[in-house]
Formats: sequence, structure tokens, C-alpha cells
Amino acid sequence: TAQLNLRSLPGFEKKRAMTPEEFFNMPRTFGDIEIPLFKTQPTAITWAGWAKWENNKPVSRTVITTNDFRAQKNAYRKQHAKTVGDLVKKSAECCKNAAGVVFYNAPFDAIKLREAGDFEIGLRETEPVHEVSIPFYKRIGAYGKQVTDLLRWAKIALAYLPNQKLETVYQHLFEK
Repeated sequence: TAQLNLRSLPGFEKKRAMTPEEFFNMPRTFGDIEIPLFKTQPTAITWAGWAKWENNKPVSRTVITTNDFRAQKNAYRKQHAKTVGDLVKKSAECCKNAAGVVFYNAPFDAIKLREAGDFEIGLRETEPVHEVSIPFYKRIGAYGKQVTDLLRWAKIALAYLPNQKLETVYQHLFEK
């Protein structure tokens, strides 16, 4: 965290790093998109899934899609999007009140959403950007938001798994 001090230069003073408890309790949104390469030409985002968490507990789960599908009763709130641009705007709305946005492969998902429409998830209605583009250090940022990429974490912390696909990591962590 930082504190603004207008009486001294440079003006910002670093107070301390965020604690794990503060990180896990902050409001955040988990997101994932799907681009089925075998059904659409040109390839387009056909659905996005979002889960909102507050105080380390799930609050809501939403699936936004341009297709028709059946969801388990009460499992997800379903929103239909008429176009990909509409899907992107509804996805941005899911991220509005969150202090953090979590992706599994943020460089892919966040940038694809930005390229497909107005994915303004940062403060002051800003879009996500590449903060660092060097492959090993690649990082996505959104002004005023904590952007977390769980795939980068899995590649380091779970390097012993055969691969770090979302399904493999989920099975390892939750289906032992």
C-alpha cells in the first residue's frame, strides 16, 4: 500500500506490502474465456465465465455467452450476449467493483477481450495493457486493479505436474 503525502517530495511513501490476508479478503473477480477454434470463422470469443469473491468467499457466478446453453439450476447466472462486443461489455461489468481480477493465462484472456471490444476494467475506464512483454516476465496490468495470473503461479509452484493446464491444476489441488 502507499500513502499520498503532499507536504514532501516525491509525494508517495511506501507503507508496506499487502499481507496474504488482505489479498485474499479483497473483492476480486475470477474470469475465463473460451474461443472454440472449430466452430467459428473467424475465431471469436463465444463465452466468458466470471466468479465474484468477497472476504475469501464466492458471492456470484456468471456465464455470458453468444450461444444458447443449459446450466445447472442455481449453479450460474446466465446472460445472453447478442454480439461479441456485447459479451465484452458485460464481462467488464463483472469486474467493475473488484479490487482484483484473476485470470488463468491473463496475457491471453485479458488482451483477447480488449481486442474484441471495450474491456474497460481499470479505474477511469481504462483497458488492460502489457506492463512487461519479455516472455518470462510477461505481466498484464489494469490501472488501479490487482491483476493476477494463476497460470504463471502454476508454472512455478507446480512445475512437477505433467502440464499446467487448468484442468490438471484443478484436479491436483482439489480432487486428490
